[in-house]
Amino acid sequence: MMLDMQRRNFWIMLLGDILLVLLSYYSAYYLRFEGNIPSAAVTNFARTIWWIIAVKLLCFVFFDLYKGMWRYTSIYDLVNLVK
Repeated sequence: MMLDMQRRNFWIMLLGDILLVLLSYYSAYYLRFEGNIPSAAVTNFARTIWWIIAVKLLCFVFFDLYKGMWRYTSIYDLVNLVK
């Protein structure tokens, strides 16, 4: 894992994952409130998004999803995703 963190592609993938989690979480709020998100929900979103991102990234690291580049994805990576 430490070797992967030194590569530029790792940081690009990490940033991409953070942006996708942020976008999907916001989209869930947007759909839930039909485009009119109340201020209390915005506060809740801002308070919880950091925990959501942290847990998601920890799961990715725990299941070794950053072990290889996606263009080299194999059955091993698919099994880790299903876990």
